[in-house]
Amino acid sequence: LLNIVYPTSIDINLNTVNHILKLADKFQCQSVLDRAESYLMASTKFEVKAKLALAEQYRLDRLMDHTLALCTDIATLKALKPTPECEEFSDKTKAAICDRMMDL
Repeated sequence: LLNIVYPTSIDINLNTVNHILKLADKFQCQSVLDRAESYLMASTKFEVKAKLALAEQYRLDRLMDHTLALCTDIATLKALKPTPECEEFSDKTKAAICDRMMDL
């Protein structure tokens, strides 16, 4: 976490993003949360459900909006329903998914 707050050559990546999010949230480091959110928005290595789960858990609204905007067909959103991760989503996230389905 300190390597992110005090700039060094350490980058956020697939192996570190979950730990960084957890620590940044715990210590309320908004700038670190913003950097991790930007990394996740640019990353293609995470599934939609994983991005939505992280967005919800760490209150990353830009990531939530960005991820849902990238869902360009109803089938992608419908595929979320039978997964255990999606059953854990809050009503707010479920409503956002439904809103996106209606927009399509």
